[in-house]
Amino acid sequence: MQNENILQLEVFCTQIRNAILNIREKTNLLKRFPLGCCRDASLILGQFLTEKGYKDIYYCRKDIDAQYASHAWLEYNDHIIDITADQFENIFPPILIVSNRHTSAFHRWISKEPFNFYITGLDTINLSCDYNLIKIEVERPSR
Repeated sequence: MQNENILQLEVFCTQIRNAILNIREKTNLLKRFPLGCCRDASLILGQFLTEKGYKDIYYCRKDIDAQYASHAWLEYNDHIIDITADQFENIFPPILIVSNRHTSAFHRWISKEPFNFYITGLDTINLSCDYNLIKIEVERPSR
């Protein structure tokens, strides 16, 4: 992945994460972000990236194991993109973009599928509402 692509991904990840932090009290599914919000935050980020023209994004997840709780994140161009990794005892930074070739057990997926915003099933309506709030926050002019 080219350096400028990674830099742009970092910008988008930072925008989404900051927007969630700014308005999480108003959301349906992200009130405790980042705790327990990896699926929803990953799907919101994936939708945002898709709208920005990114293709071939994958939604990944792992189940609970002896070391870590269940978790979800995105992969794009052989890179892990995780905006909730810091919820686990602060062993990872708030925004993690790393090559998936050098991943720890934390990001070894049990399921990897093409990105689909509607993976949430019954939560889709709440997730859509949250996404719209977050997108408005991202697009709002700086104060």
